[in-house]
Amino acid sequence: MLCSARRGRPPRPVPVALTAAGVSALPTAVLGSALGQEYVGARFFSVVFPALVGVALALVVAAAAGPVRPVTRAVLSAVVAAYAAVSALLDFRFTDLPYGGPGRWLPPVLAAAAAGAGAALRFARPAQERNTISAIPPR
Repeated sequence: MLCSARRGRPPRPVPVALTAAGVSALPTAVLGSALGQEYVGARFFSVVFPALVGVALALVVAAAAGPVRPVTRAVLSAVVAAYAAVSALLDFRFTDLPYGGPGRWLPPVLAAAAAGAGAALRFARPAQERNTISAIPPR
């Protein structure tokens, strides 16, 4: 009797996973920055909200990319960090406030990138290796 143990979906090819990640991350980053412009002048939320946008980006990218290999997970993490950082910088662009010194714009950018990269590593699903069909001895 032949039995197949738990079969997972095979990993997506790298170009397909990265394209899906980029296409899904762009509207999420723009929406996050459109909402984040309200928190640019706030002391606490100017850092917390971009970090939450980074986590949301990681969730969207992980869902769009599907199961991926470990190397692709690392690349997806870098993609999410870049989109989160750009989203945090767009917060300032959408407002009439100037960027100011690095003490004003660097903490939100770093918080968004770090939270996005960490969440992407956490939420990206690893690909299940296909098990081979094995013979089970009869009882």
